[in-house]
This record gives sequence, structure tokens and C-alpha cells, in this order.
Amino acid sequence: MTRASRRWGRRLAPLTALTLTGALVVLVPAPAIAAQTTTFGQTDDIFVGSPDHEPANTGTITITDAAVASPYPSAVTVSHAGPITDVDVQLNSFSHLFPDDVDVLLVGPGGQQVTLMSDVGGPNPAGPIDLTFSDEAAAGLPDGTALSEGTYKPTNIGAGDTFPAPAPVNADNTSLSVFDGTSPVGTWSLYVVDDSFGASGQITGGWQLSIDQETTPYPSTISVSGMPAATDVNVTLEGMTSTFPNDVDVLLVGPGGQQATVMSSAGGGDLISGVDITLDDEAAAPLPDETALATGSYRPGNYGNMVDSYPAPAPASNGNSALWVFDGLSPNGQWQLFAVDRVSKDVTSLTGWSLDISWTDSVSPTGTLSINGVAGTTTKRSATLNVSANDPAPASGVKEMRFSNDGVTYGTFMPYAATAGWTLTTGDGLKTVYAQFRDGDGNVSTPASDTIALDATGPHSVKTKPKNKSEGVAVTTAIKIKANEALARTSVNKRTVILKLKGGSKVLAKVSYNSAKHQIVLTPKSDLRSGQTYRVKVKTSVKDLVGHGWDESTSLAGAQALKFSLQT
Repeated sequence: MTRASRRWGRRLAPLTALTLTGALVVLVPAPAIAAQTTTFGQTDDIFVGSPDHEPANTGTITITDAAVASPYPSAVTVSHAGPITDVDVQLNSFSHLFPDDVDVLLVGPGGQQVTLMSDVGGPNPAGPIDLTFSDEAAAGLPDGTALSEGTYKPTNIGAGDTFPAPAPVNADNTSLSVFDGTSPVGTWSLYVVDDSFGASGQITGGWQLSIDQETTPYPSTISVSGMPAATDVNVTLEGMTSTFPNDVDVLLVGPGGQQATVMSSAGGGDLISGVDITLDDEAAAPLPDETALATGSYRPGNYGNMVDSYPAPAPASNGNSALWVFDGLSPNGQWQLFAVDRVSKDVTSLTGWSLDISWTDSVSPTGTLSINGVAGTTTKRSATLNVSANDPAPASGVKEMRFSNDGVTYGTFMPYAATAGWTLTTGDGLKTVYAQFRDGDGNVSTPASDTIALDATGPHSVKTKPKNKSEGVAVTTAIKIKANEALARTSVNKRTVILKLKGGSKVLAKVSYNSAKHQIVLTPKSDLRSGQTYRVKVKTSVKDLVGHGWDESTSLAGAQALKFSLQT
């Protein structure tokens, strides 16, 4: 099982509305970009293989004439996991007056079995001698001649021997390779039988196994993804237990093939149990050479500058022990930990291992902005800014935001929230607001923006024809008033646009509206009187498209009608 954890908080600010005024302008420098550390771990047990792990039962086995031995079976319990690559067995101080009667069967925890000896040595008294059984021996035990101390292949001269229960049915196998590739964990049973009357014996020193094992898993791996370039890498060997740490070599290989021998020939011969060892180039102390290892942080150590040998698929070791070899490189991919015990008879295990990968976030957040939701127009300068932002992983999260009315000068950064109050610049027309977002590492986004049409005032004239107080105006003239914006057509009529003779009555006229030119056209139904003064009035009930009434002068309180005069 793998794990991955971040070492920083990612909670965003509460989503509350903020009220701002677009007038306040403060330029704030971005904070320094901080380094982050992400931990990737492997929590499966690692059993470090070694040659000649030698679990034993030193109790005497008494070989009774024409009976099963006592105890029956004699047992050895093995707890150190790891696939078997080779097994040898030794009977210590074996003696018997008639060894040809002795049959010995070894049964492993998985039920595999091998007949170590049967019907060998003839009638010649033997011992006490040590007998070692190995598939790699030059020869088997002799049939009719006296036994002598040494190493032999398992030998069964007469097949078909019977071993009483609880022994399994004898398979007549004589190859110890039957155990290769299996797990040694569990109970190994040695069944000894004297199958004829006439003599007895004993195995005074008991028996022992010599087990060669592979490291499992080999290698142990951690997969890393979604990370920027590493600025620093540390590795922790977790729950390390060892009967002789000095024999253990540990090689770390990164996804790009770079490698570091993080531990070799360290810790002396002192037994350790459950120790967490962090290897860090920046640690204050080096990994101990001859003194006992304890939980803590150390600089990697490859004592003697040894170029250790690791079985395939490990690469050839180059002896480097510095972890900075991984700095500046992508950590994404598979990391491999190769561990071996190069000397016999010792046991080492880990409960897992982990990588601390430091990195600097250089990726800016992204975001969007909308003014008043999805509205295209507004009648008020006060607006609500709706924002959404994301900080691409790996990241520290969006922390702050700021706004601008021109995309150049921004207000102060403030806690990130889903909405903010804002004031648009004065004057009707298209208004654009810009937003920037900053993450916890100081990276600032490119501006996001949105545009809205502001119509906060009533319409007014930009041109009249004829002009106010014009003289000598033709009696056949049509009066034209150009507005600054589009008008509601229905509000332009003979009741809202009026021509009157000064001091007299209203002049009958046709009132029309040219929407393309935002122009009111007032056409008298008959010629005007020559030499007279006329007054034109556009009432405040003429409205723009959002309902604002005509307001000829914004400097005066309240809506102001348009009034001007002309003389024919």
C-alpha cells in the first residue's frame, strides 16, 4: 500500500462578500515563494535477504531403537520472510551404533519435503559427527562404509521408507531445491525414525537450517506523479530492525536512473529494533559508522567508499551517497529501493520507507471574473464581482485576490472569496474590471476580466438643429435633437416633445425618432410664422432603454428637461 500526503494546509478563506471602493490604490509586493515538501511512502514490510540465516533447535534428539525419535518431530520456527534461494541442513553431533537403520525427513512450513538420509553408513557405528546436507555437495553419503563428518547431498539408498504420523507420506525426494522460491516463515519439522531392531543413537546438538534468502520486495518501489522539479530529496528507512546493521547496504535509484548509496557499512554490530532513520544531505550529523543506530536524521554514509554489488535488476553501483544527485530533476516516475545484507547469519527488516520531496511552486493560479453574475448592463456604479480561481497541483491553494478598473493599477490583495463588492468608474459606457489571484507561494495569476455596460444617468442632448437662440431660422425648418444614447421609442411622442410659440399656444407637429442616429425629429405641420420666437421642450418623461428619464443637466438636482429657443 502506498501513501502520499501534503504537509501544508489547503483551506481557503470563507466565502464572504467584501465591499471595496475602486479609488483606493496600494501596490503590494508579492511574498517570497516558499518551498513545499510532499511525502510519498511505502508501508509494505521489506525483508532484507542474506546468506546463511541459521535458525536452529539445539535440543538433543534421542533415537530410540526401532521407534520414532524423541522429540518427534523436532521443530524450528522461522519468522524472517523472503524467498528462499538455497537451504542447507546440519545435524549436530550425530551418533548411532547402526546408522543404516536411521531415516531422516525434513518438512518445510509449506509442506515441501526432502529425505535427508536413509539406509546409509551400513552397520558401522558412527559419531559423534556433524553431517551437513547441501544440493551443492560433491557426493552423497556412503551406502555400506562408515560415515564421516562432512557435507553431502541428501541420500536415500532405499526408497519407500515410512514415517509415522504426524509426518506426511514420504515422497522420496532428495533435493533441497524443493524449498527454493518458497517462504521460510513458519515451522520446519525434522522427523527421525529408527526402522529396525538392534541399536540406538542420538543427535546431541540438535539441528539447524542455513537459509539463503532474497530481499522481498526487491526492489521496493514508490510511484511519484504530478510534481515539479525537486529542490531536495530525503529518504526515511522506517522501523528498521537488524541483528547486525553494518552488513546492510541500501541503494536508492530515482526515475531518471540517478542513484545514491544512502547506507552502507554503518551502525556497527549493535542490534537495533524499530528504528526510523532519515537520510538527509543537510542533517547535522553523519550516519554513525561503528556506533549504534538510533531514530533520527543523518547524512547518508557509505563507509569505505565501497562500490557495493547489488543483484539484478539493480544497476551497477557507482558508490555515490549524496542525495543532491536528484536535485533539479523531475521526481515523477518510479523510485526503487534496493537493500541487501552482504554477510551471512544476520536478519534485517523494514516496516516501510518514504521520500520527502521538496519543491518550489512556480505555477500561477488561474481564475475567472464576472460582474453582477451574467448581466450585460447595469444602472448602478456599485457592482458585485463573482470570482472563481484554481491553483493547479501541486500547489498551496489560492489565498488572495485583488482588482483594478484599468488593468494596471490594482487595489491591495485581500483574502480570496467567492464575491466582492466593487465600484465602477464614473460615466456611462462600457466598464471593464480586472482581477488577479495569488497562491500561498506568492505566484500571481494573469488578469481575468469582464465588461459590463453602465447606464446610470438619464439621456441628454449632444446637438440641436437649429442651435439654441438661433435667429433667421427658416419657417419650413424641421427641428432635430440628437441624444447621447438610445431612447425608448415609445417615450418620444407629441406629449413629451413640444414646440410652442413664445407666449402663445402649442404648435401642431409630427414627432418621430431615428433610432440609428439617436435623433428626435419634430416637424411642424404648417410653416412657422416669420419673425417669431419659438420654444422647444423635451420633457423628463423621455426615457432611455433602461428607464432613466431625460436629464439635460446632471449638475442640478433632479431630472432636468431640455429647453431651447429659436427665432424665425
